Amino acid sequence: MEKNINPFALAIKTGVRKIPTRDIVLIAVMLASVIVGGKLSISITAIPGLLPMTLQTFFAAACGALLGAKRGAIVQAIYLAMGVLGLPVFASAPFGGFTYVFMPSFGFIIGFIAQAIVTGIFYPKVQNRNYFIRLSVLTACLLPAYIIGASYEMLILWLYLKRSAAVLTGAALSLPLYLLGDFITLLVLTAALPLVQKSINFKKQRSAPVEEAVFEAATGKTVDDGTMTSIEPTTEEVIEK
Repeated sequence: MEKNINPFALAIKTGVRKIPTRDIVLIAVMLASVIVGGKLSISITAIPGLLPMTLQTFFAAACGALLGAKRGAIVQAIYLAMGVLGLPVFASAPFGGFTYVFMPSFGFIIGFIAQAIVTGIFYPKVQNRNYFIRLSVLTACLLPAYIIGASYEMLILWLYLKRSAAVLTGAALSLPLYLLGDFITLLVLTAALPLVQKSINFKKQRSAPVEEAVFEAATGKTVDDGTMTSIEPTTEEVIEK
């Protein structure tokens, strides 16, 4: 006869098993990294209309590669929501608030969500391949961010800010410069990802028995690949004994 699952056990079942503490910590760490990456910016004042160069594409790629498409996108979406709601997390003044949606750079923040999704889908397929294949995939996954970001930037500069054709041309011609900067950061990320993933997987292996022990103690059941089986002996087992 099965034991009844109390509310605390149900919370463990739906919370601990579905959203491990390790993943929550990773999401928090990656969110903090995205915020810091936005603050580490280089402004190019010599050419009017240029956006600051940041490490946000680097961390958007890292979110997708380490957390997967869904949770990587969640990190980027939380970052966007925090800024729009007024927290000073964005790279340029006013650093936050709803008015930031009218900034030329806001399109790239939207694009980072798409980049994290695409990276989370395609990078796991090549994560065990050689360096150059992994680098090629990470570079290709920049395209959604650039397509969305550049299109949004041009629309804001042209329709909202009413900038001249010279500014629009300068902004368009600057895109290869940003792409080169992002490519250089991806050289580092491609080399670092296998080491980070090994560390995460090692910690996951160590934490899994603890989570299962807590679940078993609260429910009287064991967990086998996500399905629960009773610890108590079945009727057949009792008869055999």
